[in-house]
This record gives sequence, structure tokens and C-alpha cells, in this order.
Amino acid sequence: MLFNLEPRHGQKSEFGGPYFECMKAPFLGANGHIAMRTPDLTAAAEELKEKGFSFNMDTAAYSEDGKLKNVYLDGEFGGFAIHIMQK
Repeated sequence: MLFNLEPRHGQKSEFGGPYFECMKAPFLGANGHIAMRTPDLTAAAEELKEKGFSFNMDTAAYSEDGKLKNVYLDGEFGGFAIHIMQK
């Protein structure tokens, strides 16, 4: 309500509209994680691989048709894990 965003309760997180997520329990990243959505996760992952980044495939989630839905990058950046998701 603070930012006029619709609250939504999830199993692992609480959400404020499409913009904010608060995890109910610690997960990856000493300071938490930063999540980003992309319209083409496969292309984004390939571009990041070409730039030398790798992924923690233990965190990968797939849609029913086998396409990658979301995944965390390996490591931390400034104490934050990076989570990329299909829009």
C-alpha cells in the first residue's frame, strides 16, 4: 500500500505489484537478489555466456514445454545474486 501497489502473497515471497519481491526466507546472495525480466531469456542467456558469465543451473526452472523460465547467474555481484526470468 505504501507505493499504491497491489500486494500478492506467494509460497516463497511477498510481492508488491510487478516490481517488488520480498523473500520469506534467505536464499541466494549475502544481501539478497536482484531479479530482471527479459522478453527472450534464451537470447539473454546466450549473450551473457558470450560475455563470460555462467549460470547456477541448480536454480533453473523450466516451463511445461521445456523452455527455460528463470535462472540465477553464478556468484554474487556486490553481495547480490542475479536472477533472470522470461517475461
